[in-house]
Amino acid sequence: MSRYFLLHMQKSKTLSFPCFCVGMNKILFLVVLFASLSVYAQDLSNELLIAIPFGPSVKAVDPAKGYNGWYTNEAGVTETLFILDFDLNLAPWLAESYKNVTPLAWEIKLKQGVLLHDNSSFDATVVKWTFDRITDKNSPVFNKRLHGLLDIKKITVLGKHSILFETNRSNASFLYNLTSPGTGIISPESRGGNIYGTGPFMLKKVIPNEQVIVSRFNAPPCCPKSWP
Repeated sequence: MSRYFLLHMQKSKTLSFPCFCVGMNKILFLVVLFASLSVYAQDLSNELLIAIPFGPSVKAVDPAKGYNGWYTNEAGVTETLFILDFDLNLAPWLAESYKNVTPLAWEIKLKQGVLLHDNSSFDATVVKWTFDRITDKNSPVFNKRLHGLLDIKKITVLGKHSILFETNRSNASFLYNLTSPGTGIISPESRGGNIYGTGPFMLKKVIPNEQVIVSRFNAPPCCPKSWP
């Protein structure tokens, strides 16, 4: 096993992430330093290799399973409805806006014109499917941790780009929990190692405990204009 886990990004002139941005002429990293944590990055023409001390241990990195979502989100493959910005403030990402209809209900408007990596459209049906599989106890990718955090009672599609989440109890941190990488939105056509997210990079291959290879997804960016 190699000393570092490699994140291999192909055919990209500009990489755009919620946490850091990398360009051909400029490299900007927001790095949180932990004891004994080291990060190494090298730009090779149209390729970028990033070495980190950990990565997925399975080929099928479904974001709903365990902590796979952290890896797919970090690689720019999957994205969430909301994020935390550099000041840890809540900000819409794939969501456009939200409204706390009642203490137990949240109506969320979704961004329009967003494509998933299988070229299908991002809409409320896709969002409902993503969360149903995470919170359904009979689902093969049921996530007990997220099920407890979200405490979802019911999800209703109100329109193509509008969805209603109802919780069992009042949950002031509900929107913040939607920033969890495990809630990354993927296409219902995702199977096994084929994970179709909405991020700037498409998942190409995973070599467990060694390497993740992604390539640029040439689709109109969905991200807010405030991001580079």
